[in-house]
Amino acid sequence: MGIWPRTKLVFSEIKEGMKLKELYMTTIFVTFLGTVVPSFGTYLYYYEMIELGFSQWQYSTIQIVGFVTTIIGAALYSFLFSKMEYYKVTVLACVVNSVGALLTMLLCLNFTFGIPPFAFVMVTSTVTDVLYMVFAFMPMLVLYAKLIPDKIEASVFALLMGLSNLSKLFLAQNLGNLINLWVGCNTDTLATTTWRLYAWQSGLSLLPLFLVWMIPKRAQIEKVQRCFNYIEGYIKLNELEQQDSEERVALAVKLTEQFSTLSP
Repeated sequence: MGIWPRTKLVFSEIKEGMKLKELYMTTIFVTFLGTVVPSFGTYLYYYEMIELGFSQWQYSTIQIVGFVTTIIGAALYSFLFSKMEYYKVTVLACVVNSVGALLTMLLCLNFTFGIPPFAFVMVTSTVTDVLYMVFAFMPMLVLYAKLIPDKIEASVFALLMGLSNLSKLFLAQNLGNLINLWVGCNTDTLATTTWRLYAWQSGLSLLPLFLVWMIPKRAQIEKVQRCFNYIEGYIKLNELEQQDSEERVALAVKLTEQFSTLSP
């Protein structure tokens, strides 16, 4: 298949998937969540290297620990939080993001409770990274996996990852740069202005709380999955239409029972 036919197929699959209300509402929320929280990673890097005197080794260690925490976060979600309502987990994610920004603001104000700056960053970033993985990233992946119709998973997951990268790596960073036009943080004012950036981030991290209603509840998700199972069974029943077999009779009875559960 050529590039153009493949592109048309992918967009037609995405269009088909987005007919599901629960799926497109979740997609809007995930994009908003990634966009509205500004990113100030570049400013923090220069603050840590210039003002705090971190070495390249220390900075690399912080990054490595961050990657390890993603594994820990995935395991914690699987064992402890996988049964929680998704909107409740997302509320916790927003709170964790806000608290993490507050802790970074304290670091920039040189208020680290007597803990050396490097140790403070290691502890706070590790805890907040683990919790953000548990409460934000993993639940959305699981939610998508349950909502995406059969045979179009690749296209819709590609859309999710694309929007996630667009919002977090481009839109959020440019929002951060836009805010900095007002704050005025640069290499000469790092010591006095960096904390203001994270004050902004802490406040804006709570903004998605007003849209958590867009995330479907477990009862809605289970009903969507029952619909998927019913449709799949109906297609298989049509394939067995010419056969007078016990398998066809059993499938017909099962579909009748499933249909009764789909009623409002």
